[in-house]
Amino acid sequence: MFVQFGPAVVGLHVLIAASGGTPTVDIRKSCHGSESAVIAVLGNTTPITFENCLRQEQAAREQLVKDWASYPDVDRKLCVQPASYMPSYVEWLICLEMGRDVRKIKTEQPSSTLPSGATRGH
Repeated sequence: MFVQFGPAVVGLHVLIAASGGTPTVDIRKSCHGSESAVIAVLGNTTPITFENCLRQEQAAREQLVKDWASYPDVDRKLCVQPASYMPSYVEWLICLEMGRDVRKIKTEQPSSTLPSGATRGH
């Protein structure tokens, strides 16, 4: 017997997003898609496995949950796209960390320390 959780999962996702928490996605679906794509390109001998993908995604989700409140809303809206094709906690985390790191570099380095010919973007 199969029980459909689709509406409940969508409802939970909306509830979590509305409360400001880390959105939840089906990492099993994303990892199956990634595994299929890798096998199609590299064959079945690749060390990248479904289980490795799950471990990486779970670790990234745990880090996102831990640091969620520290990321600015603008970065969360830009980086975290749960409705996108094959959403990934790893990609979201990398995007959020890059935004944080770029912001930090901009505040720590005055314009005079930029390489010759470089300009500070706004």
